[in-house]
Amino acid sequence: MSVSIVTGASRGIGKAIAKKLATDSQVLLIARDDGKLKEVLAEIKDSGGSANFLVGDIKDPELVKEAIAQAQSMGSLQNLILNAGISKSGGAGSFPENSLRELFETNFFANVNFLKEALPILPNNANIIFLTGAAGIQGYSSMTGYCASKHALVGYARALALEVAKKGIQVIPLCPGPVDTEMTGSIVKFLVNKGMTEEAAKTKVAESSGQKRLLTVEEVAEVVSEICSRQTDRNLTGTPYSLLELVAQ
Repeated sequence: MSVSIVTGASRGIGKAIAKKLATDSQVLLIARDDGKLKEVLAEIKDSGGSANFLVGDIKDPELVKEAIAQAQSMGSLQNLILNAGISKSGGAGSFPENSLRELFETNFFANVNFLKEALPILPNNANIIFLTGAAGIQGYSSMTGYCASKHALVGYARALALEVAKKGIQVIPLCPGPVDTEMTGSIVKFLVNKGMTEEAAKTKVAESSGQKRLLTVEEVAEVVSEICSRQTDRNLTGTPYSLLELVAQ
């Protein structure tokens, strides 16, 4: 049976993706929260799916090696969904260098290192999806560090897509507009602390969406499922299978 690895699988987008992919494949859940991972695992099994989980930080090389070994023991690694990431806000002029480095260590280098470890065992029809968010293709005020780390990941993914295209592996940095998650909630809170009302902050966050609303995690998971099944008819821009921008229409 095919295997899907989903990082950041304990909540939000990662959780929704893991539950969706578990209908067609075994899923290896990875996140730092043991309790929440067990809850996701129970939900998947209650729905008739099959999954295992690993607790840890994707920046840990040993965790990555263990994940690859476990995926191989479960079957053939078909889908690599690199969703884990962190967000930090702050103006460019005062943003601490150590915070910028932390963003790149988690959002860029950890994902790249995970990919490099997994690439040798991926079959020729595998799917690699980087969840970059809209911050990977556009800028947001007071989010310079976060946007920079996500832009770097999009650039990496687009180049990687060209390298592995001859093997039939598709690489997509998935760039959804604002999604109704805890991370989006933290951005709203930041804007409120800067003086906005909560309603105005939510409106501002949703502005990049076609319907001026937040996407749901289930909508993002559905697109990931379409991509992994090679059934999507959505517009893929840039080089083949290299960039998919998802906004609420």
